[in-house]
Amino acid sequence: LKVELDPNTSLLSVESRGESSLKLFLCAVDIIESFISIWTKLQVIISVPCPHCFQNRSTNIYSFSYDYCKESAISGKSFLECGNTGSSVRLDMLVPDLSMVDVT
Repeated sequence: LKVELDPNTSLLSVESRGESSLKLFLCAVDIIESFISIWTKLQVIISVPCPHCFQNRSTNIYSFSYDYCKESAISGKSFLECGNTGSSVRLDMLVPDLSMVDVT
């Protein structure tokens, strides 16, 4: 698990790798979001990078807002469109916790 804060932009990045990385990532994001919102009373904005842009090593990786992903899951959407390439991205690949996918 890698948690990094850029003091110039106040941007906090969380990355995880390995076998249980998704479960660890989701747990870390939940804990960090709780700490920030409770201790500082700041608004927490979560964005999810497009896996297609990431895999293609794009220099400009498109990010989906977590709130948009949540609204899309509630409305029953299965795919979202990448703002860079226009390609369809499976919602359960972006946010498996919202898609009710079993994370083991």
